[in-house]
Amino acid sequence: MLKRILAWMTLAGFILLILNLLVFRYQPTLSLTVYLAIVVAFIFWGKKQDKK
Repeated sequence: MLKRILAWMTLAGFILLILNLLVFRYQPTLSLTVYLAIVVAFIFWGKKQDKK
């Protein structure tokens, strides 16, 4: 259950970051840095699907 809550919070933050970059433009450099850090973390530590 904790993983699901954390996943929803991360998704909401991710959407807010994208919204900030596209619409509000408040501190775009910081937002882009956080956005890229989340993407890199997802690529390196994302759960791999089993091939069956």
